[in-house]
Amino acid sequence: MFVFYVILMEIFDLFAIYFAKMYSITDKWFYIALCSFAWALSGVFFALSVKFESAAIVNVLWLAMSAIAATALGVLYFKEHLGVWQYVGMGIIVLGTTLLFCKPSAV
Repeated sequence: MFVFYVILMEIFDLFAIYFAKMYSITDKWFYIALCSFAWALSGVFFALSVKFESAAIVNVLWLAMSAIAATALGVLYFKEHLGVWQYVGMGIIVLGTTLLFCKPSAV
């Protein structure tokens, strides 16, 4: 269930980011309402996911996935441009997220 909740958390987070960007482009206030609703749903799935993993880990996972998803959305859909250092930063985020789930070996 943890993975299911995290996926839903990120899907609604991505919708919220999309609606926020659409508001910035169009100035249409209903995008703010949709953005708020999507982030609220994302928060619900965050709360459900902390039943399975610590809040610290879930929060870092949410932030990392949000940064990666927002970057992908911006570059692929909105045709935003990033520099080399921004891509390096994304790589560091991926590496850091991967390290969160490495279990220490028994010594």
